[in-house]
Amino acid sequence: MKRIVGKKNKLVAIVGRPNVGKSSLFNKILGYQKSIVCDWEGTTRDRILALAEWQGQYFWLLDTAGILRQFELGGVEESAMKQVEYSVQEADLVLFMVDGKDGMTNEDKRLWERMRKYQPKIRLVVNKVDSPALEIQAQQFYELGVKDYYLTSAMSGRGVGDLLDDIVGSNNLNKSLRDDFNDELRVCILGRPNVGKSTLINKLCGLDRMTVGPVAGTTRDAGEIEIKYDSESFWLVDTAGLLSPGRYRKKDINRFSYMHALAEARRANIAVVVIDGAEGLTRMDVSIVSLAVELGLGIILFVNKWDLVTNQESNQEKFMRVLQRRLGFAYWVPIVFGSALVGKNVNIIKKKLLEISAKYRTIIEAEQLAHFVSQISESNFQIARLGINRIKQVASSPPKFEVSFRHKKSLSCHNEKLMERLIRDYFSLTGVAIKLVWR
Repeated sequence: MKRIVGKKNKLVAIVGRPNVGKSSLFNKILGYQKSIVCDWEGTTRDRILALAEWQGQYFWLLDTAGILRQFELGGVEESAMKQVEYSVQEADLVLFMVDGKDGMTNEDKRLWERMRKYQPKIRLVVNKVDSPALEIQAQQFYELGVKDYYLTSAMSGRGVGDLLDDIVGSNNLNKSLRDDFNDELRVCILGRPNVGKSTLINKLCGLDRMTVGPVAGTTRDAGEIEIKYDSESFWLVDTAGLLSPGRYRKKDINRFSYMHALAEARRANIAVVVIDGAEGLTRMDVSIVSLAVELGLGIILFVNKWDLVTNQESNQEKFMRVLQRRLGFAYWVPIVFGSALVGKNVNIIKKKLLEISAKYRTIIEAEQLAHFVSQISESNFQIARLGINRIKQVASSPPKFEVSFRHKKSLSCHNEKLMERLIRDYFSLTGVAIKLVWR
């Protein structure tokens, strides 16, 4: 195996005042996604970030309607606007959405004044344009001066295909793509509040660089520090504790920390998900692991504060059974029991980082994949029914494979997960999320 250059999928944000159809467009775009969706425990339902696909190209889609709803807005308030503007700053492309039936409103104008400085990466989307009369009315939005605009109907799908063509072919999208194969990998420390994330970073780098304390929510912003282990450099990124967005109070500053943590997770290559061993696995812990899987990160699960658990050996067996039952969708994630405070098994995390970073950035030769296809087609009747023609690796960081097959009716959620498991086990890709594209 050899290392290759990999590319991250980029972020497209939908912004606009309430009730212009942002969520409808969000759902319509996701409706074109051809991958099979499975139901398993841990799939998060309250995030506003999802992976979309068009013409074989993938991008992250962010619906800021969720931000505005969380603030229970009747109009555009300053606190919500700051969070929307932060999302726009993070995005590689912005869809500024207005309502063609309502016409230009004062809220549209106020929002545009805040967005104007990002104009080079903005596309104007005039929604709810379902008749020639509304096409004429939509011309009033041209005074905003946005060069690229689209007349759409998110409900019927009118104009959405042209918009998606622009998204996947956009120079803005392509110019910001960065190589993930470099000398420094970003390792994001994720977890609920007060599970010991900052303490773990301090122990990993050997310095008290991060503020720690017994009060949940001590860390509000993402802090980062570089460490070197053997010949590899890592940037450790601390983040605020994650809760379900609905748990934050209205206008709570921690809402901004939540969005910042998601942005840092999207930039990362590897996530160390920290859970409190003394408290046990919570629903939010499962959701955080699910987020890391969706983002295609390498993952290590660190069960912290294990020194506080009595009868550690027997309790570890029970804990592992719980993890296997509730994290079955991420069975491949390595698990480390330890204590950040006393440094127990912290060195194991460093070793796992080295192992996962190598697997995260590797490519499998075509000959090896051809041999794999030949073997599984002969030994596994479920895979044989698919009529696999070829499997090729199309990207790395994380590994992404294109599976060409003949019998589409035989493809099921189970077969898709089975193929992922077979590839991971055969090529020892433990700790790495892999992606499959079926053709």
